[in-house]
Amino acid sequence: MNDITLESDELAVTLDPDRGAEFTSLRVRRSGTELLGRTPWLPRALRLRTRPSQLFHPDSESAWLEGYRGGWQTLFPNAGPASAVAGAQQGFHGEASVASWQLEHVARTEAQLAIELFTAPLRLDRHVRLDGGVLRVNDTVRNLAGVETSYDYVHHPAFGAPLISPGTQVDTGARTFVAPDRAAPLPAGRYAWPAASAAGITVDLSVAPEQPLARYGWLADFDAPWYAIRNVNLDLGVAVAWAGHGMDYAWLWQELHGTPGFPWFGRAYLMAVEPATTGGSGPDLQRQTLPPHGQADYAVTLAVIPGRQRVQSMSVDGTLHTLS
Repeated sequence: MNDITLESDELAVTLDPDRGAEFTSLRVRRSGTELLGRTPWLPRALRLRTRPSQLFHPDSESAWLEGYRGGWQTLFPNAGPASAVAGAQQGFHGEASVASWQLEHVARTEAQLAIELFTAPLRLDRHVRLDGGVLRVNDTVRNLAGVETSYDYVHHPAFGAPLISPGTQVDTGARTFVAPDRAAPLPAGRYAWPAASAAGITVDLSVAPEQPLARYGWLADFDAPWYAIRNVNLDLGVAVAWAGHGMDYAWLWQELHGTPGFPWFGRAYLMAVEPATTGGSGPDLQRQTLPPHGQADYAVTLAVIPGRQRVQSMSVDGTLHTLS
């Protein structure tokens, strides 16, 4: 494996260019605290990085999960179940999340990477930079073809313990949570954030519960595209803001010892809030389009923040506004 590590005085981030340029570690240097979550089968996933012939599952979703270590991926040009697009089979969570990227430049606090896809005529150029306690990811998507091309684009940062624990809070600029079938105990529908009520049940979506939970849905109707995850007891949190063509949503995925069956079997403790160009996933939902030889720019910024300070908003340049 050819992992690279970038370091500022406050943060250290490790990337794996050979598997999706995914962030495998995001660590607060002063305390040594790891912010990203890990899957319970991490040792197996690590072995698969050097011995891919041992991959057990032939379908793209199970194969993706078998190699999933946790961390932070980019789901592109497809997010969610495999889809047939323009004659190509785009696998679960997209080619860019598992394919090898080209490392074009690396220094102590920054790196430049790129990938040219096979399943779509698209190229993604990425600049990653650490600035103190702030991580900046800037992407440019280019259509290499003389025909209109469609895609999904989702950032998939999964956070874990100790940042995620019972009582961890989520602040966001979203006004709506959309629940599909997998958002129990809520029936499918649209709900005001954060207090969702249905059939006599009221759920505070902004607080990680004491009991096991598995939930998936997405945030919509943003006043501004940002969120913060805060652990008050640790006085530690992260704030994330984003901007870009069609990035009007954020998926909310909580796997807090909540799924008794495959693949989690109640063993995983992960929470992800995922800036996205699509509400939900699957072939029947909206995709972004680029005109012939067009391009789109995206930016995602993450800042490490005190967990006891409630966030009012954050902009993609890293400016943070808190409540007094």
